[in-house]
Amino acid sequence: MLTIMGIYAERAGIDIVGTEIDTEKVMYSDPRRVGELKITFTFPNKIDTKSMKIMEKAALTCPVYNSLNSEIKKEIIYNFK
Repeated sequence: MLTIMGIYAERAGIDIVGTEIDTEKVMYSDPRRVGELKITFTFPNKIDTKSMKIMEKAALTCPVYNSLNSEIKKEIIYNFK
């Protein structure tokens, strides 16, 4: 997701250098599988509202994100300054 965001950011002139990601996988037991993914993006630089929306939309175009089974609960948190 951050790679896709980086592509969009470069095109739009948005500085996301130093952005950090925290991921958490929640396993379900019956049957054993990945049940939830929690992804938190923390942006170190101040980003205006328009740029925030561009980054949020870019993240959701990620081919890996869109390839995940629809039964996996996905929680995405964006921490903008």
